[in-house]
Amino acid sequence: RSLHDIAEEMLRSAGCSSVDWTVRVAPGLDASGRAITADAREVWFELAGGNTSVRPGLLRGDVLWRMLGRAAAIHAVVGEPVIVFTAARPERASGGVVLDRVLADQAAVKAVVDVSSASALDDLRRVL
Repeated sequence: RSLHDIAEEMLRSAGCSSVDWTVRVAPGLDASGRAITADAREVWFELAGGNTSVRPGLLRGDVLWRMLGRAAAIHAVVGEPVIVFTAARPERASGGVVLDRVLADQAAVKAVVDVSSASALDDLRRVL
């Protein structure tokens, strides 16, 4: 299944009433999507990397850095941190330490939901 399909299913299972895809944030900048929570809040999200068997998700450095840049740009425009859906988190030696520091700050990225984790839906519910 695609990361897109998994993310939509998870957002709806977590109580989001609507999920919009490829949402224009500013000229030249689209977010992967925006969802509306059960209490009518907007939640912005990005999909990072593919759900593949070879170097999925954020295991590729270029995907990690692109996601961080996109999340920072979206956050700068909408004023809200982004939730990132991915099929794998990076190893600590190849960007994982930086991602942990970005997550600790919670400015641009609110959470990274690893859809391959057994706790992914609970992780998403915690941050919504």
